[in-house]
Amino acid sequence: MESSRTLYKKPKGTIHMSYTLYHYFDKDIGPFRNLSSLSIDEAFDVSRQIKQDGKMFASQRSDDYMLIRRDLERIARGQFMAKGGKPKKFFPHYMTLGYPVIG
Repeated sequence: MESSRTLYKKPKGTIHMSYTLYHYFDKDIGPFRNLSSLSIDEAFDVSRQIKQDGKMFASQRSDDYMLIRRDLERIARGQFMAKGGKPKKFFPHYMTLGYPVIG
């Protein structure tokens, strides 16, 4: 089903840039799993297990990683809301921004 509504119309003579978002995840666990959405005790348990397994980049994180992460997420959420943002979820899902495609 198509929509006839135009969300964005590129003005003539302008360059349109689009970016790609990437979300990296362990294929055995699946995408969009979030340590922050767990209780702090559960998050520490999962982090400890990741460190013990030593199979992924996250195994190199410091022991206080979850405390620092929660504090930074709280600050970022507050700043986003102060600028008028209305987050739909309490904790973010992390992604990286790919190189722009210019067209």
